[in-house]
Parts: sequence; C-alpha cells; structure tokens
Amino acid sequence: MCTGDILKELRKDNKLTQSEVGAILNVAPSTVGSYEKEINSIPISSLKKLAQYYNVSSDYILGITNESVSWKDLEEHIFENDNNVTLYSFINDIKSLNKQDKQTLLQVLKALKIKSKYSKQ
Repeated sequence: MCTGDILKELRKDNKLTQSEVGAILNVAPSTVGSYEKEINSIPISSLKKLAQYYNVSSDYILGITNESVSWKDLEEHIFENDNNVTLYSFINDIKSLNKQDKQTLLQVLKALKIKSKYSKQ
C-alpha cells in the first residue's frame, strides 16, 4: 500500500475528516488531501506528528513495514517499568553478540514462548 492510501486509511480508522487532520498538522484540508492523493509529499515534521497522533511508526505510514506498532509501544510493552533499558540499547546489545549467542538467544525466546503458551492453559 502507498503512503497516501495509508494516510487515508489511518484518518478514516480514527474517524477524522481532512479538516480535523489539517488542524492537527496546522495545514489546510486540501493539503491533507494532496498528501492522501500523493500530489505532494508529506513533510517530515507532519509525518512525525501523525505517527505520534495515530501511535504508529513512521515506517508504517511510509509503507516500509506492514507492522503498525510504534517503537514506543514496543519499548513499553517489552520493558514495562524498567526505565534503564530502551529498545535501541536492547537491539544494540543483540547486535554485539556473536552468531552462536544470537542463536542461543533465539532458542531461549522460543522456549519461553512455549512455556508461556502452556502456562496459560
């Protein structure tokens, strides 16, 4: 899906008009329409505002990923109340592991997932 279609879908899913989105971005409704029709590219500042407003990643809006989950949501969900760990630092820690340790980490995650599945039953 292209950026314009995603912007339109997000707006409609949130039951907003182009005028309401324009007010959020401080632009005219016709400007919002031009983003949705891809007549004009959405500026980075507007992209950031909408990603925060809709609570999705900018990559999702740009059509780079199909996952709409924002990094902030992932970070809050994964680390809950541990403010000393960020998703960025966690990913960097994983990147610093050697190949064998990365494989071990994946095996541990799979085992925890299975454990969680059976403990819910």
